[in-house]
Amino acid sequence: MSLVAKVALVCNRLSSDISSNLSQAAMWIEEAGHKNADLVCFGEYAFQGKEEDDYEKDIKVADTIPGIITSRLSKLASQHSINIIAGILEREQEAIYD
Repeated sequence: MSLVAKVALVCNRLSSDISSNLSQAAMWIEEAGHKNADLVCFGEYAFQGKEEDDYEKDIKVADTIPGIITSRLSKLASQHSINIIAGILEREQEAIYD
């Protein structure tokens, strides 16, 4: 029994468009899958970005769970038989979590 895991770390550049960031992430997840990675790790705010503490801006880009980001990542994980870790801004009513 092997206890070795192959991990892909993605340090991505963000655009202001979450859909574009997710499309780019899909390419990295696919590449990691082709290289037999077990896990793909994205950084904090990997799809929404966060440059400063601005609640009005953050609440607009925060996503629900399930939501657009987690649904897309779940689908990609399933398609490529890979685990994904990503920090996102989560919105629940008017509260934000990360």
